[in-house]
Amino acid sequence: MNGFGSINISIATKFRERFAADCIEGILLGYEKMYLEKLYDVNSVEDNLTAHLVRNMEEVGYLTAKDIIVDPQHKLYSKNVFFGTGNPAKSPTIDLKFGKIWARTEHKFYAEAKNLSEKNWRKTSGKAVIASDSRSYYISDGIERYLSEYYPKGCLIGYVVNGTVSGVVSKLNNLLIRRGVGPRVGTLKQDTGATRNCCFMSDNELSPGNIFTLRHLILQLV
Repeated sequence: MNGFGSINISIATKFRERFAADCIEGILLGYEKMYLEKLYDVNSVEDNLTAHLVRNMEEVGYLTAKDIIVDPQHKLYSKNVFFGTGNPAKSPTIDLKFGKIWARTEHKFYAEAKNLSEKNWRKTSGKAVIASDSRSYYISDGIERYLSEYYPKGCLIGYVVNGTVSGVVSKLNNLLIRRGVGPRVGTLKQDTGATRNCCFMSDNELSPGNIFTLRHLILQLV
């Protein structure tokens, strides 16, 4: 059994690809509305920015029309939690879970968001933001958590709260190269199959011949 009953495997694969693409499109449409309104504050932590993103995704209505439900700040419970031997309070939380029922099964896609800065700056509160720390955090608590399956398969969102998308991506790639983490952790490259310049992808070789492609949505907020 493939989890789809008698559904043809190729049809199931096409559904999963379409579902993931719809989730990403919903994020991007919500972002575009969010960016036009500019009701957010770049001094905010990423959870506040994600709350703005969720509101705008809901108002755009694209995901609703696709019967996709968005669940923000979703707890990722392990089997130990389900069977009473694990502590649910210690379960990881991911920023966005997308769900859709098809072939009597809920299909899921996830997104984790991080703030990114190109240069050092100070928030209006006076707190210093160290740009290199934001890039390190994006790698350790974003990319690495997907590669280790701490997070289920999905995409990463980078909120550019200082500088430019191109500048942030360039410095992020320079850091990856300096750390010598390739080919396990690949550098970000423009997603040539996407229609927007904010879409990137990285090919990560988990083991010889086992490539996991991670999508990155690097969203300009300043």
